[in-house]
Amino acid sequence: MPPLPESFVGLLARFDNAESLVNAVIRVRKDRLWPMVTEFVDDKTAQILGLEPGYYLWIGVDTYGGSEQQVLSKLNNDISLNGGSIINRASTWQEFSKLLEPRRMLYSAQLKAAFNDYGTDAFLLIEDIAVPMSKLPEAVRELQDLGRKHHVKMMLGGHIGGDGNLHPSAWARRTDRDEMERITRFFEDVGKLAVRLKGTVSAEHGIGTQKKGLLREALGAKNNNEDTIINLMKNVKEIFDPHGVFNPGKIFD
Repeated sequence: MPPLPESFVGLLARFDNAESLVNAVIRVRKDRLWPMVTEFVDDKTAQILGLEPGYYLWIGVDTYGGSEQQVLSKLNNDISLNGGSIINRASTWQEFSKLLEPRRMLYSAQLKAAFNDYGTDAFLLIEDIAVPMSKLPEAVRELQDLGRKHHVKMMLGGHIGGDGNLHPSAWARRTDRDEMERITRFFEDVGKLAVRLKGTVSAEHGIGTQKKGLLREALGAKNNNEDTIINLMKNVKEIFDPHGVFNPGKIFD
């Protein structure tokens, strides 16, 4: 486990829309601050987490002892200039960790929402895509549109680092064929959205078996030589796994 930073400051802010939230993070980076934490949730998810309606950003920066107030002042300024309302501030990691509690509850809130609706018949899917930061507001809007288009119940959270990682979740009744088909089409469209916005179909959690086709589509959109790239990936894997025992059938055939 890496050591804790010498010092740390952060804050929780609320925005009216995703554009303002993303622009605030971009301005923080232009101020030469490199956040350790940039977590966010959309307005509907915020309400499920027990927060007032709005788009919420948890942003935290590691720094040197003695510079805490200067860095916190910069964060305050960057958030305010982009229409954000400061909900709370933290001058230590321990304080910030308490502010993060609602965001930590995201997964359990997703499970709770699904089981409240469907009990043990609930089927929860959590997607994992990333898009360039400049495309994040567009991606959030389109994800919300896709949820309405496919009539699925959805929550949305993610983080903004070098790119915009998005983790929309949706749930359905496992024994309802129509709902399961709709949720499947929803996630197919989520992957295609990432491809169209020049992002990646897997931000953190891998291709597995379900995203093989999307991987080819994403590589083709960027390079037009997906067969060459996939063959290269296969050759690299074969060096470390000559007998094909590591996750057989995953990523590519």
